[in-house]
Amino acid sequence: MAVNTRSEPRRSRSRAGKGSPAVLRGLPLAALLAIALAAAGCERRPELDPRPVSLEPAGSDGAAPTPVVIRGTGFHARAVQDGAGGISSADSTHRAWLDDTLELADVTWVDAFTLRATVPAGLALGPHSLTVENALGRRGRLEGAFTVIVPTSLAATATAAPAIASTGQTISVEVTVTNPGGAAVLGVAPEIATSGTGAASALPPPDPVDLAPGERRTVTLPFLAEGSGDVSFSVEARGTEAFTGRLLSASASAGPILVERAAVLRGTLSLPSTLSPVTTFAATLLVTNEGEAAAVAVAPAALGASAGNVALFSVDGGPTPPSATIPGGGSQTFTWPCTLLGPGRLVLTTSAEGTDANGGWPVATGVVESNASGQTLEVVAGPSDPFGDGLAAGSLALFRGRLHWGPSLNGARFWADDPASPGNDTTLGIAIGVDVTTPNRAANYSLWPGSAATTIGAAGCVSRTLACGPNDERGLGVLAAGTMGGAEWLLLAGAPAASGGQYLYLAPSLGDPVAFRYVDLGRVSAPKMVAPSAALFAPTEGGGIDRLYAGFSGLSGNGSPVLLALTSLPPAAGLEAAAGTHVVDLRADIMPSLGGGGAPPNLTSSPRVDVVFRSSGTLYVANNGGIMRSTVPEPRPYFGNPGDWSVATPGAAPYAARASLESTRTAGLGPADRAFPALAAFGSCGGGPCLFAARNVTGTSPAVVPQLWKCDPAAAGDPVRCDPADWTLVAPNESLDATLTQLEDPANGAISVLVATPRYLYVGFDNAVTGVQLYRTDRVPSVPTDLRGRDGCAAGTPGCEGLGGNGFGDPAAFTRFLDAEVSSGAGGTSLFVLAGNGAGPSRLFTLPE
Repeated sequence: MAVNTRSEPRRSRSRAGKGSPAVLRGLPLAALLAIALAAAGCERRPELDPRPVSLEPAGSDGAAPTPVVIRGTGFHARAVQDGAGGISSADSTHRAWLDDTLELADVTWVDAFTLRATVPAGLALGPHSLTVENALGRRGRLEGAFTVIVPTSLAATATAAPAIASTGQTISVEVTVTNPGGAAVLGVAPEIATSGTGAASALPPPDPVDLAPGERRTVTLPFLAEGSGDVSFSVEARGTEAFTGRLLSASASAGPILVERAAVLRGTLSLPSTLSPVTTFAATLLVTNEGEAAAVAVAPAALGASAGNVALFSVDGGPTPPSATIPGGGSQTFTWPCTLLGPGRLVLTTSAEGTDANGGWPVATGVVESNASGQTLEVVAGPSDPFGDGLAAGSLALFRGRLHWGPSLNGARFWADDPASPGNDTTLGIAIGVDVTTPNRAANYSLWPGSAATTIGAAGCVSRTLACGPNDERGLGVLAAGTMGGAEWLLLAGAPAASGGQYLYLAPSLGDPVAFRYVDLGRVSAPKMVAPSAALFAPTEGGGIDRLYAGFSGLSGNGSPVLLALTSLPPAAGLEAAAGTHVVDLRADIMPSLGGGGAPPNLTSSPRVDVVFRSSGTLYVANNGGIMRSTVPEPRPYFGNPGDWSVATPGAAPYAARASLESTRTAGLGPADRAFPALAAFGSCGGGPCLFAARNVTGTSPAVVPQLWKCDPAAAGDPVRCDPADWTLVAPNESLDATLTQLEDPANGAISVLVATPRYLYVGFDNAVTGVQLYRTDRVPSVPTDLRGRDGCAAGTPGCEGLGGNGFGDPAAFTRFLDAEVSSGAGGTSLFVLAGNGAGPSRLFTLPE
């Protein structure tokens, strides 16, 4: 074996430090013999030369010392004989140099194939050869074993597109990563986080990429726009340096971009509801974009006839305009000139389609069906002043197929007509049985001989005269009709008498006079009751007992209101009602918020029951304090059975933002005098109907302003009964006070009609400026344009008047609604409304469906 003659000094083979020979205790005998033989014959054994094969890592940027592993063969130890002459230890000291001049530090022998060492910092750029000297003093060389490179790093930039996107659209974030260093960077994978008021989620990213020295690559990471608002992207690109395995990273940002709710089109097709033969009319399609992104090139389809159409018609042109761009939140009207060519029901259909301005996908209204039109009148004016006494108020009740209106000013007569055969109207007298049973006799002793009273009393009548009612009543309190005990009954209750509201009167049949039987409530709640304010016939819905619910104001605040459930009908002689046997006091006076004795209490001086309503087997009771509902079909008194009742007052912010109307009136109550004039069940919510509530709140001008509420029982809590979280405000103003439902008309005051038919939900408002305004909808409403007015116009749009026009054609004479009643039979369904102005005679109007 050739002797190494290089000039660098030979190392000392001292046994101290890392160069010391290792004690060979524990080494196999064969290994010791191999070392000895190698030492003996090294000059003749070239395979004992070290042969370095690789350096790991094979390079660095030279900025810091680099620990390395030298792999190869011939990394032999030298046997060292101890003082006794035997082989007992070995010298494993190795040395290594780069370029024969720079010695590596910390060279450590691992085995005959592996060394560890440290490359010092500060090497010049480029490749460097490696020389290894083993413990035998023999050397081996590897050219270009270690390369010093330009320091490796990552750089990144990012852009996001498009600048504006719609929800559901893909956003592309392009990330450009650059390797300016001298070694490859492996597995470069950008990670992106989002921030801002909007929302976007990452779609599956592309695979990681490797960057050669000096290479630049661009990768695209897709995101799905999900929520409207600004979205910014923060990029962190990470990779591994090939030589050293160091983790490298670079940051960048992109955006913000604007995410808009995708365009959503809703269409309302309107026809004039009253047409004459061979009349040219306009079909109007209102298309509203309920999204934030614009809808471009929105164009209606051709008008066609629906399946329910029977009338002949022609489309004479249009639509105008042919197409339009509708901005987010905006609307566009398209019109066609048409001609009605014959009689019958006219119902048309169309649709409209455009493109989302950001996403480029189609958006459409779907098929839109118009309101029913044809040769019928929208509103038919009926009788006015039927008694010739200038009656400015009155109530309506449909009893045994006849519409009853009254009573007259002297409280003595009804007007009655058959809706199926209008024109057969007549006036009917009133006969009321007088309770002469002691000790709780009727208060009007002028009738004690037992003759029937002929009036429910006139306002201001002299007490205990024949001009007053049998219990000294002075006019109408409540008029209602319904079924109990398998038969229809007409209920009449008088305005407060001197001794309180102790009586209800029930008529079982038609006649002239209408004969009423008395129900004496004096032994039940007489000390507490002042005046009747609400009534509801509630036939059993599952094997229980029919009930008649009657609400009263009370004598004192903490004892009011009174809610009774009558379970027995009066015989011919009248009924002396006994508590628990014939009638149950449900103790509304201690119900939370409704009653003056509740917790919390209703602080009104004398709370009353404004409305009693039943839907899906649930009883609802409301006044200015809120709404209570039953949890069972036939609830027991709140005292002792609070689990039969639950609070159902709306919990949404617009409810708490407004104060309910308070009124101290006890006689001649109209809708505008009540905090809750009416409830109605209409449409479908979850597994049953939606419940709607008309609410009047205090305002300034007008002094009474409206809210319309909808309950979806399935929204929260009990799935079939209304809970506070189930309520939402319907059709709130968009340009006016958003806590009110005025259909964009600031003069719309009290909400005074809320009635449902199988086809429509009707909503009416008092209006002292333009007269009463009545609208209807055949869908569950949410926005003002869901309601339709005159000739099918969309409520809340410029120029849209209520059905029949402002004030039914006379805005001065008809500024308030007094009552409403629905008739459904073989002749069809009609809505009857009473309207007036509080001074002149009231009038009956009919809206045939």
